[in-house]
Amino acid sequence: MDITVMGTGTKIKTITLSSLLYLSTLSVVHAATWQITPRISGNEVYSDNINTVNNQEDDSLVSLLSTGLELGYSAAVSSFSADYQLTRAWYSHDHELDNNFNELTANGKLQLFADGLSLTFGSSISNISQSNSQNANADIISGDTVEYTNNFAGLQYQNSNNSFNVDSQIVFSKAEAEDDIGEREGYNAAFTSTNGNNSRYIFWGIYGQYDDYDNDQQTGRFYSFEAKLGYISHYKINPFIRYYDEDTSGNISTNNVQGSSSIGAGFRWQAINSLVLDVTYNWLDEQEELEQQDNDDYLSASISWAPSDRTKLSARVYKRFFGDAYEFNLSHRLKRLSTKVIYTEKLDLFDRFELEQGVPQEIWCLAASPEDTDSCIIQPGANTNLGDYFLAASTTSLVPVETNEFTLNKSLLASLSFTGNRSTITVTASRTRRENLEIEDYDTYDLLSMSLSRQTSRTTALDIKMSLNKNLFDNDNPLTLMQRDYYRTYSIRFLHSLTQKLNLTYAVQHLNRNSNRQYTYEENRASIKLVKEF
Repeated sequence: MDITVMGTGTKIKTITLSSLLYLSTLSVVHAATWQITPRISGNEVYSDNINTVNNQEDDSLVSLLSTGLELGYSAAVSSFSADYQLTRAWYSHDHELDNNFNELTANGKLQLFADGLSLTFGSSISNISQSNSQNANADIISGDTVEYTNNFAGLQYQNSNNSFNVDSQIVFSKAEAEDDIGEREGYNAAFTSTNGNNSRYIFWGIYGQYDDYDNDQQTGRFYSFEAKLGYISHYKINPFIRYYDEDTSGNISTNNVQGSSSIGAGFRWQAINSLVLDVTYNWLDEQEELEQQDNDDYLSASISWAPSDRTKLSARVYKRFFGDAYEFNLSHRLKRLSTKVIYTEKLDLFDRFELEQGVPQEIWCLAASPEDTDSCIIQPGANTNLGDYFLAASTTSLVPVETNEFTLNKSLLASLSFTGNRSTITVTASRTRRENLEIEDYDTYDLLSMSLSRQTSRTTALDIKMSLNKNLFDNDNPLTLMQRDYYRTYSIRFLHSLTQKLNLTYAVQHLNRNSNRQYTYEENRASIKLVKEF
């Protein structure tokens, strides 16, 4: 049985629900619960700068009519959740923009055998920014979005006992985009195995990852493997050997991705059961020494500390093909305060974040007042009267293109959350550095956000949020001008539960964007939304 929903334009998205049929048969055999919640909503949004420009602003009333369905299924051996929404948008300033928008989040898990083998599957449809350089805050209201779909299915095996611990998975995924940028399909596999508590003489740790993706005729593969094997002595210091290897392949460019291989010897200090420290001296493979410029032998170290269920810390420093590499993960929870800090470094390919210079655009300004930049026109149309204007300059914008090189993403996330009796305060800071390893050009995304959620009464709630974004594009690229964007967003929402199934939301938002290109603008929004559940 299939459910078919209309996509943007003439596109049709088909979501196969054979897995739902199988789950429904399981509910006859196993005790299970279904939760089905249909809904309908109407949302009126006023914007005083719908085109997000610095001059000749247009206001608009955007009317959104949405129908949605939320599903929940839970049983002893399986679970499934899905939330789908179809939205029709009408724009008062230009009805040629009227369109349909799909949104979907679905995840499921089915235990195949009692020993830990499970089937996992899921699907998502989202409307993402068409270009982060032109408008990173794009949404359905501004309209400059593309529909992005991701489907996945795979097998997961988890088994933990006193002898060994195993956590592995293999997942097939396929991503599609309305503008064909960022599409890919392929496999991802991961494997982790460690010794159990009953090990008396040896300990081990095996960690592996394999990615294999293609995009049309382009292919890219990457693997990494690390193994530790050691002897458990009667003392707190235990010797071990370590082997590490990683490499890439495929027909995409890999000139600056040479791989890395090393073998080392070290010791593990386990002062207490909750604290483990590993230190290793590693020798690079002789062939790797010839291929890499930074070919020195190196020290690697890792620490794992879990003094309680509320506090966990893991950190790691070692060397990869691009140089020194780091990992960090800290989580700490008190009664009302939760803290989390995560740092990762991940290789990726075929994403939609690569930018290049677009077609040059002319800038015409008034001859009588050339200093009045607000009156300037960028790339005027063929019918524009330019009698009082002169050609002042030209500019080029950065446009998204397909990525046919490996990219390295270094991400830092820190969050602090305080939960009171009726209020929750959350502060989040993050930075992501995306580097194209072939042209050695990188972009950075910085975020600082603060939010306050308060239950003002039994039927009302208030949300206040402030976020600051700083995006830098084309750093270290000598052929282009670096683009600097600053976003400041302030929003207030007031939620009122009229009945148990009827909710009303009032919201206002102010957005200020400052850019060293032609994208500086301010926008104010006000909205009222009514949601009815059945």
